Amino acid sequence: MNKSYGKYILKRIFISILVIFIISVFVFSLMHLIPGDPVKIMLGGESDEAVLQAYREKLHLTEPLPVQYWLWLTSALKGDFGTSYALNGQDIGTLLLQRFPVTLSLAVPCILISTILGVLIGVVCAVHRGSAADQVLTVLLTAMNGVPIFWIGIVFIWIFGLQLKWFPVMGYVSPSDNFPEFLRSIAMPVTIMCFGPLSAIARQTRTNMLEVINQDYIRTARANGIKDSSIKYRHALKNALIPIATIVGIQFRWAVGGSLFIEQIFAINGIGRTVMLAITGRDYTMIQACTFIVSVFVVAVNLLLDILYGWLDPRIRLAGREGEK
Repeated sequence: MNKSYGKYILKRIFISILVIFIISVFVFSLMHLIPGDPVKIMLGGESDEAVLQAYREKLHLTEPLPVQYWLWLTSALKGDFGTSYALNGQDIGTLLLQRFPVTLSLAVPCILISTILGVLIGVVCAVHRGSAADQVLTVLLTAMNGVPIFWIGIVFIWIFGLQLKWFPVMGYVSPSDNFPEFLRSIAMPVTIMCFGPLSAIARQTRTNMLEVINQDYIRTARANGIKDSSIKYRHALKNALIPIATIVGIQFRWAVGGSLFIEQIFAINGIGRTVMLAITGRDYTMIQACTFIVSVFVVAVNLLLDILYGWLDPRIRLAGREGEK
């Protein structure tokens, strides 16, 4: 690893830490941005004043704001988010530890499938630009990106769940309990989640391939008699895939943060459904914890993506060096 790349990584880490600090301030402020007394909103205005005061002390709301923030942040960094009011006093850290992997078990297969199929479809469309296959696939990709996800979910449940009875219409089975049933339980949710990411990755791949194919070095390679298949798949595709890393990272963040609708439709107890239960139950401590954990995860993905992108494309870290001069 050269010196410039090391500086680039340290800079991205520093920026990520700063972003997490800003996020922590915003998440902490959620409790104080609520009009009125947040404890009364959670427990109900008819609750006994002694109970309300005890809950305020439990949440450190009687302390000065800087002290409240410090106590909340130090506890959050240790994984201690308190207990959930909406979920019968269960430990929030334990719940998140159980439910975040469920969301990841939907998001990871979604992104893997979307990336593989998206790149393949994008390459086919670019190589056969203007053909019937290109036009049909382009229309399908546009439609996949525009159809509301909840409507797709209803259609899939009616066809594949109720009519054909191929897959369960709700629920989730852990892969450690029964792997074949796990695959059946996530088949419809993951397929539906793939619609948006697959469309975005395929369209971006097609655009990148078309740009690269028209570059001077590609024309030079053709003039030197290099095989067309080698030019397209060994040289053009390799360079066209560099910007795809950004799209994949964005779609992965969407798959984790945007799983709320899918988890609601299929009654899957992941982070998305937990947030919905917390919102309907006015459980602001749970909302704070879920928002913070998902945000930190997104920042971590961004950091890894920036490091990978800097490794794939040295021009990025070189641009950073020129900006420092």
